Order: sequence, then C-alpha cells, then structure tokens
Amino acid sequence: QNRQLREGDHCVLCIRPEEIILGEISACHQQENSIKAMVDAIFFTGPVLRYHLKASNGQMIKADVRDMRHHKKFPIGTEISVSLPASRIVAISRNDS
Repeated sequence: QNRQLREGDHCVLCIRPEEIILGEISACHQQENSIKAMVDAIFFTGPVLRYHLKASNGQMIKADVRDMRHHKKFPIGTEISVSLPASRIVAISRNDS
C-alpha cells in the first residue's frame, strides 16, 4: 500500500549509510538533523570505511565513508556529530495493526 503520510502518522525513517555526514562534536548543532553518537566500531571494507555508531538512546547507526583521503578518522569511543540530511531521508509508513 502506497499512501501519503500525514502529520501524526507513525513511520520509519531510512537513510543510506553513505548519505550520513560525520563530524566533530562541536559541529553537532551546525548541521541539520544532527545528533550525538559514540563510535562503537570501525571496519575497513575496501573502498568504504564503515562506522558503527551508538546514539544516546541506544539506537545503532551504520555510516559509510567513501572518501577516506579527505576524511578525519574518529577513534572508537569518540563522541561525534551525526547529521542526517532531510533531502536524503525516506519516510515509510508503519502499520501498527
């Protein structure tokens, strides 16, 4: 079923890992839809550096960095800013029944 979401509808927000922007904690409120998260794990998978992040509410987030040459690396245990650009978020209706 494909319908438009209305204000107050329950939904799930989705974003591709490579669309997530990582930055210094000082930049947290300078980017749209930013939250603080702790670096939980880092994996090098060839062309991608994958971060496993833990938000303060316990939600796990996976973020991919493709341009490793120009990316400041964040060590495990570091609190960072995680920005989810609104133009890249997809809202999917959640059926509670």
